[in-house]
Amino acid sequence: MAVAETNGVNTPFSGDPSHSYITVQSVLPHVILLAEDDPDHAHLVQAVFQRVAPEVPIMHVIDGEKAISYLSGEGDYSDRSKFPIPSLLLLDLKMPRLDGLEVLAWIRKSPEWSYLPVTILTGSELSRDVDEALKLGANSFMVKPQGLPEFLHRYQTTLGTLAQERDSASINPGVTCPD
Repeated sequence: MAVAETNGVNTPFSGDPSHSYITVQSVLPHVILLAEDDPDHAHLVQAVFQRVAPEVPIMHVIDGEKAISYLSGEGDYSDRSKFPIPSLLLLDLKMPRLDGLEVLAWIRKSPEWSYLPVTILTGSELSRDVDEALKLGANSFMVKPQGLPEFLHRYQTTLGTLAQERDSASINPGVTCPD
């Protein structure tokens, strides 16, 4: 039984019995793209990641059009050394120009981005928003919490979901997951 260890933190996961543990660091993406128009919410997300994964850079855009430009590597985002390809998108549902659902639909229709894990962040608890986001292919959906402790708890739950999805991909020899 293999046990992965980084900074002394082992995290159990289900899946291939020869890999009984993964580390939190092995689940975290290399770069996160945060599409969030509210500066207070963006700051909260960045504060949580600074606390739990300070080594993970968060790139921030303020609307749906900029999210698509970033992903496409167009305009201001053409230099991939400054604006690297993300391995996770945290996507606000209610944004100006293009909302999160429109961005998510574009992502899932784009062959080069259809694999990208997307977590929808929203202040809305409407079941139709949840249903629509999941129908469009969101990997997870998180209602924005009111403070850092609540957000940290919800983030850790989301991290667990991503770990399970990553585990499923890692046992498929045709899929490569970043370290």
